[in-house]
This record gives sequence, structure tokens and C-alpha cells, in this order.
Amino acid sequence: MPLGVGLGVLTLLALMLGSAVLDSSKGQDQDQDQDQDSDRGAGRSRRRWAIAVAAIAAPVSGYVGWQVSSEVAAGLPGRGLPLLAFGLALVALGGVLVALVPSSEGLPVRPGARPGPSIRPVAAAILAGALFSAAHGVATMVEEAPVDSAIAAPVGWPEPPAAPEAVRWETDVPGGRIGRPEDVVAAGPGMAVRLEDGVVALDGQSGEPRWHHRRVGARAVALGGSPSGEWVTVLLRSSDQQERQQIVSLSGDTGEVGFSAPAEDLGFGALGRSDQWLDRRLTDRVLLTADQRGEWLAGVDLADGHRRWQWQLPPECRLSTNESWVAFALAETVLVGMICELPESDSESSTVAAEVVMLALDDQTGTPRWRLSRTFEGHRSGVSGSVSGSAGLWPGHDASAVRLSWRASGDVRGQLLVDVGTGEVLLGDDGGLPPRLGSFDSTALVTLDGWGECEFTRHPLDPAQPTSVVDACDLMSTSDAVWFDDAMGLAFTGYRERPHELVITSWAAPDRRTAIEWESRSDDGSLYVIRLPTVTVAVVMWSGRLAGLQ
Repeated sequence: MPLGVGLGVLTLLALMLGSAVLDSSKGQDQDQDQDQDSDRGAGRSRRRWAIAVAAIAAPVSGYVGWQVSSEVAAGLPGRGLPLLAFGLALVALGGVLVALVPSSEGLPVRPGARPGPSIRPVAAAILAGALFSAAHGVATMVEEAPVDSAIAAPVGWPEPPAAPEAVRWETDVPGGRIGRPEDVVAAGPGMAVRLEDGVVALDGQSGEPRWHHRRVGARAVALGGSPSGEWVTVLLRSSDQQERQQIVSLSGDTGEVGFSAPAEDLGFGALGRSDQWLDRRLTDRVLLTADQRGEWLAGVDLADGHRRWQWQLPPECRLSTNESWVAFALAETVLVGMICELPESDSESSTVAAEVVMLALDDQTGTPRWRLSRTFEGHRSGVSGSVSGSAGLWPGHDASAVRLSWRASGDVRGQLLVDVGTGEVLLGDDGGLPPRLGSFDSTALVTLDGWGECEFTRHPLDPAQPTSVVDACDLMSTSDAVWFDDAMGLAFTGYRERPHELVITSWAAPDRRTAIEWESRSDDGSLYVIRLPTVTVAVVMWSGRLAGLQ
């Protein structure tokens, strides 16, 4: 129930109760010499009014009490719910007191007539039920803790994993399934896994649970981990009211809460829906937010929820909302892609002189670190009058490089491979990027070649280094490849008697393969292998199975 509606209902009940009290008091203070018929009429009127108050107050108080209990059970009670519960208890108590005030007793009756029955016991019984309902709602609000959490002691973090050679451990996710690869993110010395109502962190060396944070009755709809695993964020949604969402930041090492705030107070706006790719909005220190119009970006401190900085877009620029990523967060940097109209553009012409801009912002202060731009000829949108074009950013597998692509009038106008640390263009100005780009980092890019795009060719950016080719055309269909410093891996989903398998191939010796196998089950879904900062983990969809690889 919205807070305003609840308070309005309680105010109405309070006015009714107050009116009943005043009316009853007025009746008792009447002049004793009044006409008996007038007295009896006033008594009947007061009796009817008391019955009406009881009849209305009892079900309404019961309904509000039920709303209080159900909102708590849904996992994310509103911020004004304690006030509503307290007001409900006061109104119900006031109703009981009104019922106990004398109404018809003491009024004169006709000779030989029997006095009417007292309504006080009936009204008191009805309103006592309302008081019980209100008390139950308040007790639920106070006593029922909707958060189930456990924290862990800080531990040392292992070194980044090399290409694995064997399965170290296997486990089933406690109390849940895994529906998508994004449900497993970095968390301290291991990983965090999204559950139905929260998140659990597992140790990367053993697979044992370290900490958890669950909200009873709520649903966890998205999970994000900062690049190093320093912080984990979970987006919770009320199972009773879909629009009510809460974002909670948790220490990746211990599970301690950094902040908890309604999602609408933070805002993602032009960055898209809050339940998609939450980890792309996290640096190791801040959560990236934006307004709905895309006029500013802000960094919210993951430790306390306070806004650390806000960066205003230049008035001639706008975020591109037509691409997958217009702004995303890395470990210490926020990258922003914009389309800007140049000053020399003719405001009356449909052709516009424009530039695509990629900006790197410091995640602690929001100040620009470097700026990269390229000009192009665009067209003015007939709706908004702004430049019709879009820019998209895609990070490499180790986030050391980013691909910038921009379009205008439906055509790709340019692509660049850029070093994240310096803003240096690594590839693209002299002829663009290969059309079938598998992955890349700041030292090399990998293309997909062959009839079935099953040949992985590594092209070092240093021309003095040799090109390497891994021919995987003899292997079964795969999920996305997983990249290591000097090797690549392909994951294969097992079925029936065939086990799950990860095939590792070194770039230095592409003909030599290492196969890691483990048993498949009938309820297993697709297999994904994810390299996190401290562990490489195999994730089996739907069945909720995890395997730590070393």
C-alpha cells in the first residue's frame, strides 16, 4: 500500500473516532431537563454512530494490518511502513477506547419500557479484534527480521589463475539454480553466486560457502561484482510490488553491507535497465549511475552510498542510447561514449558536422583522464534535432583495451582499438578492425576464421611477434572461449555419457591440447567457463553446479 494512501485512510479513521468521542461527550453533558423523547433520539443516534465507527474501523484496520504484514513478507517493506504500522496501532486503540465510552447508559426511558442493550461490549469486541490485527502488524514489522546474513573473516587472496590443468572441487549452489553466466561474479578470494532471494559467496580454493546475504520474501534479480572482486552488489525486488527494488553493496571479502538503498533513489536512467549487466556499472570503488535524459553521470561510493562525484555532459553532446554500452566501469576508470555536434554545423541544414568522443573519467573524482575523438558527417534527427548517430564501447577480455565503434545513418563510420590506460589508438586509424573479431587485449587481437568461424587466429599488435592459429573445427560446438595469458580454452557441454570438457590450447604450441573432464548429469544445462581474478570456475546452467579449475 502506498504510504500516502495508508496515511489518508488512518487520518479518516482518526477523524471518525474523534467525532464519536465528541458526540458521546456532548450527550453526557446535555441538560438533564431536556425532553425524554429528544434524549432517546440522541441516544439512538449515538448508538448508530458508534456501531458505524466499529463496522468501518474494524475491517479497514484489519486490511491495513494485513498490508503491513504482507509487505514485510515480500522482503522489501517501504520506508514509511513503520509510521503506517504505528498509526494503525494508535487508531485501533482509539477505537477500543471509543467503544468503552458510555453512550446510552444513564439516558431516561419511558415508564414500563425496558432499557436498550448496551453496545459497549459489542463495539469493544469488534475493535479489540482490530487492535489485535494492528498489534500483529506492528509485531511483524519489529520482530520478523527479513534479512538473513552471515559475514566472514578477511583472508588473503590468491594470485590470478593460470591456465588450469585439473578439476579442484565441485559443488552444488546452496538452495538455488544458475540461470545465466552473469549470475556468477568475482567476490574477494572466490566468487559470489546469485540465489533466488540473495547472494552467497564461495571460497575459490575449496568451493565452501564463506558468507551470504538473503532477504526473506524478496527476489534477487541481478548481481554484479567489481573488477577485482572488492565489492558485490545485488539488486533485490519485492515479490509483492514489482516496482519496489533495493540495491545492496557487500564487501566481496567479508559480506559486510556497504550501503542499502532503493534503486529509484540511485537511478540508472540512460544507462538502461537496472537489472541488466550490473557488473558493468561497478569500478572497485563506485557504482555508476545516470539521469534519465543522459545529461550527467555520477559515482556512488560502494562503501557508504554517498555520491562521490557528478560529471555533466557538455551541452552539445549526448550519450548514445542505441548501442549496448555507452558508458561502463573498469577497475579505476569510467569510460564514456558520446556523440557531439561541432560548432561549425549549420543549424538549418540536415547535414551535421559531428564527432564521436570517448572519455576516461577517474572513478574517485570524476575528472577526465584522457579524451579521444574522431569527426564524421552525420544527419540531424527530425524528432529531436540532434545528431542522428550512435557510439558503442566494448571491453576486451582483460579490460586492458576497448573497442570504440560509431554509426551514422545506419552505416558503421569507424572502429578503433584503444588502450584503456593511456587513450592511445592501438589499431583502426589505418584501415579499421577485422570484421570477425573474437576477442582482444592491449597486445593482440583474435579473429574467427574458416567456414564455420572455428579457427582462432591471434594477431599480435607488435609486428615482430608471430601469428598463431588454433584450429578447433574438429571439436563440437562451444560456448564462448575463455582467455588466459598465453592460452585459450573452449568449453563443451556434456550429454548422456559424454562428460563436460574444457580443452586448453597454448598459443605457443597450438597443436598440443590439454583436456579437463568431469561428469555430466541429466539435469545439466549449457556449460560456461569463467575466469575470475582469483579462480577459474566452470558453471553449469540450470542444475546449479560449479567446478573450480586449477
